[in-house]
Amino acid sequence: MRFYEYAGDLIGLPTSKTHRNYRWAENECKILASVTFLGNAVSAHFASDKNGLRKLKDAISDFEDFCFNFLKAEMILAKIEKKSVERLMKRCGFVFILKYKNIKIWGKGNGKPS
Repeated sequence: MRFYEYAGDLIGLPTSKTHRNYRWAENECKILASVTFLGNAVSAHFASDKNGLRKLKDAISDFEDFCFNFLKAEMILAKIEKKSVERLMKRCGFVFILKYKNIKIWGKGNGKPS
C-alpha cells in the first residue's frame, strides 16, 4: 500500500475531525491527503511540499488504487480552486462535475458497475 495513516506536520492540508490523514510512501517528498466518506464516495484534499509537486500525478494514481481497493470507495471527489490543479485532474482522468461559487468539483469512479 502506497499510502499510510499520518499524524505529523500537515503542511497546510485542509482537514477536520471527520477526515483521516494519509501520507504517500515516497521518501524524497511529502504528499499528504485528507479523506472523508460521503456515502460510497471519498472526498479528498491534497497538500504537497515543493519536491512533491512534480510527483503529484504518480501520487494521485496510487491514491486512486488506495481508495478503490483498500477503502472500497466507488468514487473520488475533489474540490478544486486552482486552474493548475484542474489541468492535473484532467490529465489523471477526472471529469468536471459542477461549479459552486469559486470551487469546482471533479470526480472519478472506480469503473465497476454498481
